[in-house]
Amino acid sequence: MDADFLKYISSAVVIVNPTGDIQHVSAGYKDVDSLVVGENILSSGKWNLTVLRTIMRGLADSKSGDEQLKIVYSPKLQQHARLHVVLLPGKQKELLIEIAPIENPDAPKGQAEKKLLDHSDNLLSLIDRNYQYQAVNEKYMQTWGRDRAQIEGCSVAEVLGEDVFTDVVKSKLDACFDGIPCEYNHWFYSPDRGNMMFLKVSYKPVRNKFSGKVDAVAVTVVDITDVAVDQRGLEDKAFTDALTGLSNRYGLERHFSDVCTSSARAKPHCLIFLDLDKFKQVNDSYGHAIGDQVLRYFSRQLEANMRKNDFCCRWGGDEFLVLLPDVKQNTPLQELERRFQALRELVYQVDQVFFKVDFSFGFSFFPYQSDSLQELIHIADINLLEMKHKSS
Repeated sequence: MDADFLKYISSAVVIVNPTGDIQHVSAGYKDVDSLVVGENILSSGKWNLTVLRTIMRGLADSKSGDEQLKIVYSPKLQQHARLHVVLLPGKQKELLIEIAPIENPDAPKGQAEKKLLDHSDNLLSLIDRNYQYQAVNEKYMQTWGRDRAQIEGCSVAEVLGEDVFTDVVKSKLDACFDGIPCEYNHWFYSPDRGNMMFLKVSYKPVRNKFSGKVDAVAVTVVDITDVAVDQRGLEDKAFTDALTGLSNRYGLERHFSDVCTSSARAKPHCLIFLDLDKFKQVNDSYGHAIGDQVLRYFSRQLEANMRKNDFCCRWGGDEFLVLLPDVKQNTPLQELERRFQALRELVYQVDQVFFKVDFSFGFSFFPYQSDSLQELIHIADINLLEMKHKSS
């Protein structure tokens, strides 16, 4: 498009293509960033523009004239800016982006309000309709072990974890965006700090003063972990699967973190992803109460088959994870099979029903294949699917 008009604009305006490559800049753009035509706006060294990735991913469903307003942060300048993004007409799907820095409040009242928020013992944040953080206070950053640039502009799922966002947070945020305030208590895990926290969370809708529409959710979080009489007992409960008594996925994350930061890191480990075969048929045929009993019995036998330093947990449903130290990458499959052979031969009795539970497993090796727990689980899961396919 003809963008000659930009040379007459003193504000910071840039036009980018759908992948973020800069096509045109205004005369005033150099006042807020040093990028030039041909460079990618997402590579900005001054502004955290993570939010632009989300906008670009949604271009296919947008129409000419669609606009979005966001707040972004510059760790380098320690300053916020309003980001105004408009989809321009034409097949190129170009975006016009204006970056308008927000001056830090000089008025005593503004400074007092900022000090009040940052010295609060509560975790305070503002979340927009894209489930992204617009602002957080100092306590929020300290609690999650991240700086401002690692939270503001990032999604809730990135900070809290995809599982807890999907299973716990999203539905409550959606209700608040519909205008319904909400309050709940839940255990949250901070991978950056490696601890569990029992938090009281309050959501309140923030409405646009002109349209009345809920634009954002104001979040107040109180850490009530220390309120518990038996702190250690509550922490153990948070890391334990309520049905089977095994560790849960958070327990695995804590154990793996301990492995990575201790002398045990020098030892090779094998991660086993174990899945009960046709377990859904047990639930469908005999009911979930019987199915739960089978899971308890299997869990006890699995744990009984572990060596002293082996670790096992229930990952969820009928899936279990086992971490075996001192198992090298060239360990034959038959050797791994031998470890679980006794489990395959067991017969379980629940009431008057007898069960023989079979299972499949996949595996990965730390640190040969990865030193990331999520990546090791992914590799083992793929291996599990391949094993099931071969046996079918």
